Amino acid sequence: MPALADADRYRPAHCPQCQAQQPLRGHGFYRRTLVDTGFDGVIRVRRYLCRDCQRTVSLLPQFALPYLCFSVSVIALFLVARLREGRTLRTAVVAAAQPHMPYQRGRFWIRRFQQQVKPTSSFQEGRVSPNQPRASTLRPAASSTR
Repeated sequence: MPALADADRYRPAHCPQCQAQQPLRGHGFYRRTLVDTGFDGVIRVRRYLCRDCQRTVSLLPQFALPYLCFSVSVIALFLVARLREGRTLRTAVVAAAQPHMPYQRGRFWIRRFQQQVKPTSSFQEGRVSPNQPRASTLRPAASSTR
């Protein structure tokens, strides 16, 4: 694996967890599985350590999502084929260049996408103000009659 010309280029200037304003110290790498349209294998992910809070920060590449082994492009290809073009689950999987992927994974991506889009689209349509909680987060007040 070729070395970076400038190893400090992507080093975070501060800790995103405790906001300490000092550069993080290199703390090695970990291996992570990644599936993309032209790649199915393991990548190395750089880790950094905050000297103040003693927590680690991982620097994922732009095409990888936290906790998911499939790349942004594979998920996007599937969602476009299924939701925008109206393809079946099976043909959407083929359009995402993952012909052996189980359909349940595609359903998970659709549900997750729809859950994240609803609050955003409600805000953009003016139905919800930025500071107003969504109705699903409101609980009825407890009755104080005894």
